[in-house]
Amino acid sequence: MIQFIDTKQILNELDPRSGIGDDLLNFVLKLVPYTGIELYIKNEKNEFLLSYRNDEFYHGWHFIGGMLRCRESWANRIIETAIKEIGVEIEFDELPFFVKENWNEKIDPRGHSINLLFRASIKKGNESNLRLWDGTRNLCNGDLYWFSKRPENILEMHKVYFEL
Repeated sequence: MIQFIDTKQILNELDPRSGIGDDLLNFVLKLVPYTGIELYIKNEKNEFLLSYRNDEFYHGWHFIGGMLRCRESWANRIIETAIKEIGVEIEFDELPFFVKENWNEKIDPRGHSINLLFRASIKKGNESNLRLWDGTRNLCNGDLYWFSKRPENILEMHKVYFEL
């Protein structure tokens, strides 16, 4: 049974720029597409920086990214995502170079997304600050690694990025 809620009260108390919580986010993702900001980070060796993800939605390596929040610029989301996900500042193009739509539930179990892919690089002098996986222990959520070719266990929705 559907329970009715006071949406005006919720909206008055909510600042979407600081996040809306998992329950409300999952509800919203069933109703409207979301915009994903994804980072195509390469180094001088032409390797890609990927992050390992293992949660209720995804299992495998993926391009680092985050969801654009209401009333937030994509430049701000890129900066915040880089700090949160990889712990260092990056340089990035101001416009996306590739756009991909996902609405297949097998590829994107959370719903319908429009993903903007931005070219980026680690800011000079910050490379040594990356928390890289050393390959000697089991993978953990958030581990980072430089790949010269597509890993076997890349998220299905990110396979296309290696063809660019």
